[in-house]
Amino acid sequence: MKRKIVFYIAGLQRGGAERVITNLAGYFQGIGYEVTFFTDCVLKKEYTLADGIAREIVGYEPTGKRIRDMFRRITVIREAYKRIKPDVVVSFIGKTNIRAILAAMGTGIPVVVSVRNDPDREYYSKAMRILAKLLFGQAAGVVFQTEDARAWFGKKVQKKSAILANPLQEKVIRPRFEGERADEIVAVSRLEKAKNHKMLLQAFAKIEKQFPDTVLKIYGNGSQRETLEKLSAELGLIDRVQFMGDREDATDLIYRSRLFVLSSDYEGMPNALLEAMAMGLTVIATDCPCGGPKTVIENEENGLLVPVGDVDSLAAAMKKVLSDDKLSEKLGRNAHKLSEQMAPERVHKAWQEYIEGVS
Repeated sequence: MKRKIVFYIAGLQRGGAERVITNLAGYFQGIGYEVTFFTDCVLKKEYTLADGIAREIVGYEPTGKRIRDMFRRITVIREAYKRIKPDVVVSFIGKTNIRAILAAMGTGIPVVVSVRNDPDREYYSKAMRILAKLLFGQAAGVVFQTEDARAWFGKKVQKKSAILANPLQEKVIRPRFEGERADEIVAVSRLEKAKNHKMLLQAFAKIEKQFPDTVLKIYGNGSQRETLEKLSAELGLIDRVQFMGDREDATDLIYRSRLFVLSSDYEGMPNALLEAMAMGLTVIATDCPCGGPKTVIENEENGLLVPVGDVDSLAAAMKKVLSDDKLSEKLGRNAHKLSEQMAPERVHKAWQEYIEGVS
């Protein structure tokens, strides 16, 4: 008889965590599991689930009465558990993790939850923090991306936890580009405050006159686009900065770029950074909580780390690598080694071994 597994996340919008859990579900379906995918809703732009994966919507129209709505949603999930009878449930992110555990209580169904960001941000209210620290002790397993995230929890949770990497997309596992690189700095992320593109623009403004042929290309869309375009004009960068929007082929477009920059105030394990490194780009990233960049970057060996929010440090780091081809080449070549460490087959196998070990 096939083992049954349920994956649960709020939605399948195009984000890093959503991509990881979608690919993970496809992997388990491919090795013979009967896979069901829970989401709270259906959105316009979503990742596509592999053929043969069933999907259930476990959300509903809220009444506005918070406590009643919470228990109603947990009841919906619990009833779905009882009907499907999964051997294990895997959930990602914030409130979804809390609901997944509460709904399974008393059923005997093991639940593995995964924290995908800085816990202070993912569990942003006092009530959520109390629930997370209390309930995660009842989970069969807990997956983190960094040691800093794991340290946020008590010893009971830490003891049953694992740190598991994000699998790379197959399309970024390729030989490093060895030709003349495009004279461009690139960033790939949603245009939201937490990504701090303002810092990137301000740092570029400090060095752009020293590198007159270099352009800054920012891939992604979000609520801050208009603000950032205005700032770009105010800084006199209107001819030097290009807002590229969302591009399905962003990885191909940055493959030959000279420098990748991540300027976030906080992150989990940023997929865009991993992909840039795996393709062999020179990278600079903020040393942001909860420790994702410092987990994969050894400063001065396979990339550069700069303090969060420090415009001058970022400008100095950008100038350093743009002025030193030898250093840039060393950093890029060493970064490319990540492609083997985080290859999909290797990472998915680690997830499988952990999930089966705790369930």
